[in-house]
Amino acid sequence: MLHDASTQKALDAIPPKSKTVLYFSAPWCGPCQTVKPALEALSEIHTDANFVRVDVDADGDLARTHSVRGIPTVVVINADGTGQRLSGTSIPVDITKYL
Repeated sequence: MLHDASTQKALDAIPPKSKTVLYFSAPWCGPCQTVKPALEALSEIHTDANFVRVDVDADGDLARTHSVRGIPTVVVINADGTGQRLSGTSIPVDITKYL
């Protein structure tokens, strides 16, 4: 399941899991729309992780907090707070090694 959360408050309301995958995108972004179906499919397979879509146009605070400079960008955050950042249309292939 791909949750929607464009604010820290909305993100905090999602029950925690072992990993959180933040998917930064925007409705007008063509490459973001290309990546989205693959992330939705991965979210059904990797149920131990929260997959969260963050609309950077709705509220830019989360994007700034995670230093997002371009979209699509995915930030994988582990339970211990460490993480990995991925950008571009290769996200669906590259992300599998971090899940």
